[in-house]
Amino acid sequence: MVAMARPDFEYKPWMGFVGYHIINILTASVSCFERILPQLGSGCLIFTVLSILAIVVSVFAGSTERVTSEQFFTDYYNISGWPKGVAFLIGINGLNWSFSCPDAVVHIAEEIPQPSKNIPKALMWTIVVGFTTGMLTILALYINITDMEAQTDFLTVVYYIFRQNKHAALGLQFFVLVSTTGAMFGVQTWQSRLAWAFARNRGFPFQSYLRRVVPSPFNTPVWAILWSACWTALLSFVYLTSETAFSSLISCGILLQYLSYAVPLVLLLCHGRPNFAHGPFWFSKLGCLANFVTLAWTAVALVVYCFPYYLPVSAAEMNYTSVILVLIGLYIIAYWVLWGSKEFVLPEAEDTCKLDITEIRTCEPQDRNLYTRFRLEGPNQVLWHETPQLSAPGLSINPSKPLELKEAGMEYILKITGRHDKDDVEFKYGLLTWTTDSTSGFAKCRGVTADDWNKGGSHCRTDSRQFQCEFAC
Repeated sequence: MVAMARPDFEYKPWMGFVGYHIINILTASVSCFERILPQLGSGCLIFTVLSILAIVVSVFAGSTERVTSEQFFTDYYNISGWPKGVAFLIGINGLNWSFSCPDAVVHIAEEIPQPSKNIPKALMWTIVVGFTTGMLTILALYINITDMEAQTDFLTVVYYIFRQNKHAALGLQFFVLVSTTGAMFGVQTWQSRLAWAFARNRGFPFQSYLRRVVPSPFNTPVWAILWSACWTALLSFVYLTSETAFSSLISCGILLQYLSYAVPLVLLLCHGRPNFAHGPFWFSKLGCLANFVTLAWTAVALVVYCFPYYLPVSAAEMNYTSVILVLIGLYIIAYWVLWGSKEFVLPEAEDTCKLDITEIRTCEPQDRNLYTRFRLEGPNQVLWHETPQLSAPGLSINPSKPLELKEAGMEYILKITGRHDKDDVEFKYGLLTWTTDSTSGFAKCRGVTADDWNKGGSHCRTDSRQFQCEFAC
């Protein structure tokens, strides 16, 4: 973008290095504050979708020349030197990044209400939204590109589509830059949750710090976020050493994801799919087919994505993905021998805590108060807290006045909040979030009595309902 705005500009690797660290520090810092993450994620999603629509409309409106239908459907541009079939397989490596990290939502499962239902929905909507927006963008660009071989990146493409209008090209590229940076907030969030979960099983040094959830105003595993950001920063030195090696490292990302999917699939198939607990979205035959297709594609990608991009091969254009994979494999083995085999412990079933809670709502619409009485038991039926029966009508809670409880034996603060005009009480324990309507996942509740709230006028009576909740503590 700078080079287009200033033709005399000469790019240096250290400039990209500095920009890399600015984005890393910015996104890691913001990701430390749990309260803004949902709004930030929603805002980035809306901005990206609107940006795609703006790009598609602008490209069609600004273009004066378009390819014919015959050119669009039949012309094949192959500048790699490989046969067409191989070139196609190598080329879709870039397209794979459009659907990379679909597992990200799985890593924040403890923070999602009803994860067994909502995570599969999020996974499928990721594919639907990604396919729709990606297809619209590809169609818009390729229909309006008249010289395919002379235009190799988005900025150059829109520059020529808009008849060499720099301002229009830079404006659309700005949308892409902001959307890409916005995605980094999500990356910082899920990679820190991976580090946090791994540290709980003593997978990392300094696990006593990395497993902590820092209380308000953060309410996130801040140390795990900083740990992840530091490793991200260290990888930037590869870029200073060799841009080719750094590009190969980035290319490894897709293959490493595929391998991380393949390992549990192999274990699933070896132990037998029927032997595992089924969630709400369970397809016995279709799921089995999907498992085998994933493993087959992983095997193909593991070979094809290591091919050189162009023929004949030169040292400057060599694909070092295979070398990077071997080095990562050796690092994993060394890490296991030196640390993992001595410190790592297998995940065990989470201790379960029980919460008996009574919601009491009175006619106080001006206060938006909800009252609670509750009894909280830790593992092995150890009584952590019980509301005194003399409290009448109970402990007042609302969004500005949540109830926070931290007794001996509790690793995190239990936060309870709710609204007089809402039907559910909300709970938060560490990163675990749920409500009284949660029926699956790491926390679930069932109603003993569930009277409908009386939403009448000034003569309404006081209503109550009881719940029994269990959550991983």
